[in-house]
Amino acid sequence: MPERFEPSTTDEPAFVSDLTAHQGVLHAFLVSLIPGSQDVDDILQRTNLVLWEKRGKFQAGSNFKAWALAVAYWEVRAWLTERRRGEWLVIDDELAQAILQRFSEAPARAPGAAVSAVRSCLSKLADQDRLLVLAHHQHDKSLRECSRIFNRSANSLSVSLVRIRAALRICVKAKLAVEEATS
Repeated sequence: MPERFEPSTTDEPAFVSDLTAHQGVLHAFLVSLIPGSQDVDDILQRTNLVLWEKRGKFQAGSNFKAWALAVAYWEVRAWLTERRRGEWLVIDDELAQAILQRFSEAPARAPGAAVSAVRSCLSKLADQDRLLVLAHHQHDKSLRECSRIFNRSANSLSVSLVRIRAALRICVKAKLAVEEATS
């Protein structure tokens, strides 16, 4: 029998806007708690479902991000219990609380800000560097395949990718810092 949802007294468009705006933060938080897990997207969906079901309990005007991160934390704990992974994957509560505090205090970015920063930084790369990054990462070409395409050794491409990624990381961080400072 399907669950019935009671009508909410919250401003649903505002709630949906908050929920959508915080998806990146929630995802990053989950990855920080269970790095390398392939279940992060599933836990994010579970978290979204719980947030939606409890939307009537959210106090408009309070800190949505802190509330959503707390729900995500408890969803990770539930997931660990269900999977009986607690034996090999342990979340230190103090560390988790420190991560929760840091994510809660971090300024919210505009949706798509990171994507926009990456695109902008990619456009500043030399054409060959941009093509290499896109071939390897966007089109999932192996270094061996890229070496045939670019007529270079796989080792030299690997070194180039490390250099390019470092430059992109610096550029993206700078762009996001400027955006945060001006917003």
